[in-house]
This record gives sequence, C-alpha cells and structure tokens, in this order.
Amino acid sequence: MSDLPFEKLYEEGAEALRHYSSAILNIRNVAIAQGFAVLTAEAYLVTEKHWSLLLGAAIFGICLTTVLYALQWNYKRYFDAMLQNVVSLESRIWPDLAGPWTTYKLLKISRRGWVFCRFPTLHGLFVLLLLSQLYFFLLGVGENR
Repeated sequence: MSDLPFEKLYEEGAEALRHYSSAILNIRNVAIAQGFAVLTAEAYLVTEKHWSLLLGAAIFGICLTTVLYALQWNYKRYFDAMLQNVVSLESRIWPDLAGPWTTYKLLKISRRGWVFCRFPTLHGLFVLLLLSQLYFFLLGVGENR
C-alpha cells in the first residue's frame, strides 16, 4: 500500500467517489440532452421527407448513444472498484462503526434484487434512446427504397 495514513487515503478515495458519481450524473444529463436534440432533428427530417439525412442522423444518434453508454459504464466500474477500497479503509479507520460509504454500499447491495429499480437506473435511458434511434433508422431505410 502507500506510506500515507489511512485517513489521508480515505479522504482521497472519498473525493474520487464524489468525482465518479458526478461524472456519471453528468453523462446521463448529456445523454438526455443528446436524445432531445437528435430526436427533434429526426422528427423534423421525417416531416420534410429527407430520408437520406434521416439515416445519417439515426446512425449518428446510435453511435453517440453507444459512446455515452460506454463512458457511463466505465465510470460505474471505476466507482464500484473505488467504493470497495474506500469501504475497506473505513473498516480500518473505524472498526466498530459503519462509515457513510459502508452504509451506502449496504443499501446498494440491498437494492440489487429489485429488478424494476436496477434495470431502468442502469440501462433504461440508453435503451430508450437506442430503440428510438433504431426506429428512425428503420423508417429511413424503409422510405429510402
């Protein structure tokens, strides 16, 4: 490990967790804005019957949604790994107490069984965006024949 005291390592780990949590939220906000922007453009292209442009916009939307999903998933993986390290540091600093991150992890584990909570939280936004992009893509392909 490091020569730093556990308290300093814990402080650095907690700061990293706050960063990852903020980054995940920001990526979701960007995905929502991207969804509104691309879907609005695609709806306009449908009304104007610009099928080739619609295909391009749909492909762009699918690619961008995939990239944003991959970024969110990587941040989530980093968050989970850092959470494990911070929880182990908490148990060394306060052996008799459950620290805030230990409590958070226990609550997170208790919610894992809730399929209706887990799936929409982790994947719902991106699945909806991908399905809407796929719809516009297939609409553009069908009308472009």
